[in-house]
Amino acid sequence: MLKLDRKRKLRHFAETEPATLQDLKSKTQGEQDLFEAYYSLMILGLKEDVHDEAVWKELTRPQQVLATLGLFVSQVNNGGVWQFLFNRREFALVTGEALDEVFRISALSSEYTAVLREFATMNRDGRWQTLMDKLREVEPTSPEAWKIFVEGEKDLPHSQAFNEIFFDPKKRIRMFSALNRYIEQNLDKLLKIESIQKKSLAGEKSPKPGPAEPVKKKDAISYFSKYLEEQYKTAPEEVSIYYTARVTIDSQPTQLFLMRYRMPKGFESVGVTGHFTLHFPKLTFAEVSKMHQQHHKQKLVNAYYGAYLVEKTLADDRSAADMEPGLWDSFLRTVQSPTNDQIPVNVTFQDYLKMTDYEIVVYSGDLLYARSGTEPPKNPQKVSTDPKDGFAGETNLVFHANPRGQSFGGRARKGDPLDGAYRLFASVGSKFKLLKDNPWGR
Repeated sequence: MLKLDRKRKLRHFAETEPATLQDLKSKTQGEQDLFEAYYSLMILGLKEDVHDEAVWKELTRPQQVLATLGLFVSQVNNGGVWQFLFNRREFALVTGEALDEVFRISALSSEYTAVLREFATMNRDGRWQTLMDKLREVEPTSPEAWKIFVEGEKDLPHSQAFNEIFFDPKKRIRMFSALNRYIEQNLDKLLKIESIQKKSLAGEKSPKPGPAEPVKKKDAISYFSKYLEEQYKTAPEEVSIYYTARVTIDSQPTQLFLMRYRMPKGFESVGVTGHFTLHFPKLTFAEVSKMHQQHHKQKLVNAYYGAYLVEKTLADDRSAADMEPGLWDSFLRTVQSPTNDQIPVNVTFQDYLKMTDYEIVVYSGDLLYARSGTEPPKNPQKVSTDPKDGFAGETNLVFHANPRGQSFGGRARKGDPLDGAYRLFASVGSKFKLLKDNPWGR
């Protein structure tokens, strides 16, 4: 059983410079973003698996607290406290300890204690085992399995009260503020802070440079102009720096520059240079101007970073774009099940990519709203979208999803100049964000 202990010595740690911590604070937006950045650096950045029992026993108490609550927040964000207990039952008790460590006496920790008591009772009286037995009798990704899972939450009446506290906007700010304060008060027990430059001067090997040096700000306009000339076989009329982003790529602090440009025939758009150089030829500046102005620059940076990750992945392994035989058909059977409330129809496969433990499939089609009392489509691939034929739903969409999941995934309008035209890049960029596009990081 996992539990918190009082070990003091820091045996497993990430190393960073003081400037990197300051950079985290300056580029994150809101308390949740900062917490996620801390968690990524101090826990996910470790070479060892902190959830391995042998490694866990060697962690400092603050590391155990952060590892526990980072996992807890991730699970609850995705599906509430019941999903956390269902997926990570072994962390149920230690999470109560960790919440008490950070929040002392609070509504959040009190409600979790109430949920935990209900969960303990559920385990003692056999309801948990009954739930597991039912799930073993059905396909893991079937609608029946989902119904069994949903029914299980009814045995935890306090879960709703806990979720209401957890997702309340004002209380979330206070919650993440307290988490960050705990982290900052225990930095010396969470990571090692020292000058990387001093380590190199002391005789240790410096990190090897990449295949090419990043473009510096003073060279950005001339470099991007030459890049455009190579792409279009003509020089641009005007190039300027539209936005500068300080980011960390491949564990190295660097800069990306969004570049606004105009070509001789009047085409205007925004590309990127710095750590890498790319442009989206279907994206016009007029369309960029229509995007959400508060966050559109961050969204562009993330989309271009998604394109960079895709190209880098395929350069290393072309088979990363090869979908496992039968997986597409299995995915379609799941998302086009007649028992679903919303069904993707008239579907066309577009892209697939596997990046280590992240998988994504992109496809286009329409979304049918299945109304009670109506017959499900006999052939989901041949559905009329004419309202006169009874169609209710959304048309001309592009989807992205986990091909091994139960959901049809996220969707965007096919005509959207960024999320539609460059769905794979935008989705990968949103998953591995360099910059958060809103203070909640959702």
